[in-house]
Amino acid sequence: SGITSVKSSVALDYSYDALGRLEEVKEDNAAIIAYCYDAAGNRYNVVHNAGSDSCPDEPAPQLPAIVTGLSISSSQGGGYVVSWSPVSDAIWYEVNLPAPDAAFPNQQPPIRIDSPQTTMTTSTQRPINVRACNYYGCSIDASAF
Repeated sequence: SGITSVKSSVALDYSYDALGRLEEVKEDNAAIIAYCYDAAGNRYNVVHNAGSDSCPDEPAPQLPAIVTGLSISSSQGGGYVVSWSPVSDAIWYEVNLPAPDAAFPNQQPPIRIDSPQTTMTTSTQRPINVRACNYYGCSIDASAF
């Protein structure tokens, strides 16, 4: 009796897109892994045992929900605390402190607050607008007075 040894070789082929991102891995000319990217360049799916045309449709862009629970309260330090409920698909929030008087339109740009933080302090009490943002855009403003 004898022992038979069989060695097999596998040819792997890696395909890249114009931006240098890995798109597909093929084994002996059959796609085994496909990497799917959205229009913004984010990978949204990895498909194993991939076939031809293996990337499902790109998910529709989703803007974050509108901020809820927005409130302004006095702080012990003499200023005001602005707080709101977290929005699950927000990556950051933009807080807009409108000019205190319409006669003075010099308004500062929105303040960016990275999620998961949902509070900030301000020295004056005036109308405040907060919107939730992600890479697809921002929700409409929620306002507190």
